[in-house]
Amino acid sequence: YEGMMATTIEPDELCVGVVVWTAGKAMLGAVVYLVVAAALGAVSSPLGILAIPATGLCAAAFAAPLAAFAIGRESDVSFTFLLRVLVLPLFLFSGTFFPVDRMPVVLERLAVCSPLWHGTELARAATTGTGSAAAAAGHLAFLIGFTLVGGLWGAREFTRRLRS
Repeated sequence: YEGMMATTIEPDELCVGVVVWTAGKAMLGAVVYLVVAAALGAVSSPLGILAIPATGLCAAAFAAPLAAFAIGRESDVSFTFLLRVLVLPLFLFSGTFFPVDRMPVVLERLAVCSPLWHGTELARAATTGTGSAAAAAGHLAFLIGFTLVGGLWGAREFTRRLRS
């Protein structure tokens, strides 16, 4: 980052770049996944193409706060803890592999707080043609809000860290 800071790029722009790059990489992966799923007959709605931006938004919702967290670390020790205690449980219990309504109520409520659950629900609704516009709007609002809050935190942390 320090090499980039020697140019005219501002720290907050660098933060946005990290988030956009992460979202873009996720969307490229989603394109491949969607093509394979469609070829195998698993995409039953023409709206399935909307799963690609849903994936990008979900990735941005994770990337923004994680970039803010990462820029402030002196070592990578805290990332192992973060992955084991936060990311792995979110991955397993966010409705990606099995419905959250079959989990205990406490886990179900935690899953609903995860950007991954909202991204999964958006992509699932798009590829299957199920769900409502109100539910999609709620998922979008959550993901956009999560991204904005993480982005504001990231912009502040990038500026603090890279200007010192």
